[in-house]
This record gives sequence, structure tokens and C-alpha cells, in this order.
Amino acid sequence: MTLFYSQTANGFFDDAIHTTLPQDAVEISAATHQALLKANGRGARLVADKKGYPQAVFPGAAAQLATAKAVAHRHRNIATPAHCRHVG
Repeated sequence: MTLFYSQTANGFFDDAIHTTLPQDAVEISAATHQALLKANGRGARLVADKKGYPQAVFPGAAAQLATAKAVAHRHRNIATPAHCRHVG
């Protein structure tokens, strides 16, 4: 069993199951495969580096802060009746 990652398919392949592989498939270890699946389950996106090897990328602090601000803003607007809102 050899594991592969394909950037174009953004997925994993096992040569014991898949008889054909995408042309851009790169071999990865079982440990790397497990680590990437675990990271993906915790919210990371899987993206390929310049050579096509997968890496886990977690949302940045700036993105998390922007999301938190948007949610807080939405909750403020829902909780405050329109005639009570300060415009300015």
C-alpha cells in the first residue's frame, strides 16, 4: 500500500485501491496522511506546496478576528431594535 496526494483532485489515493492515479500525484507516508486528516478535522485546509506535496493550513488569526467581529456585529444588530440603533 502506497499513499499519494493529488493537488488537482485535492485528495488522497491508495494504489491498493486506485488502479490509476492523477498525473500530479506525489507519494506521502502513512504518518503524513494521518497527520493531514487530523489537521483537516480540526479546521485546516489542505493545500499543495510548490512541489505538489500537501500541507495543512489553519485559518489565520486575522481571519478568525474578522469572523468574530462580523458575528458580534450581526448579533448587536439583531438584539437592538432598529429605532434604538445609533447611526454614525
